Amino acid sequence: MLRLRQVATATFLRFLPATAVATVAITALFFGPIAQMPLPAWLYLSKALVEQTLGFAITLLFYRRRLSADAGVDGRRTILVGAFSAVLLVAAASLGGPVIPARAEAIVWWLTGASAAAVTYWPWLRRGTDVRTLEERATRPI
Repeated sequence: MLRLRQVATATFLRFLPATAVATVAITALFFGPIAQMPLPAWLYLSKALVEQTLGFAITLLFYRRRLSADAGVDGRRTILVGAFSAVLLVAAASLGGPVIPARAEAIVWWLTGASAAAVTYWPWLRRGTDVRTLEERATRPI
């Protein structure tokens, strides 16, 4: 079981900085110099980062009781997830307009963070089955 301190460390000290740095780097690569971007573009990316971080944090809180201690939530794995989820964030942000309505953008950004956490930490979830149930399933005829 994860402690709330581990969730906060993973979210605010690992995931958010890695996502912010990677998002700025990807945005500069595809859309030009960052310093020349207008203020609404900065606000748009900031809102997207906050929504994505909320999705990541809420998913970790949901997984908190079932996640085993060796998942490494407050380690390098979360930094890598943050960096790779920036690709999802920039892709979702650039799909705005005709593809994603403005009202649905926040949900899409939230889902990018939530799916990054869900996919990454899925293998470390403890299942609710015991050994007896597994033996019964194994000996049951097909």
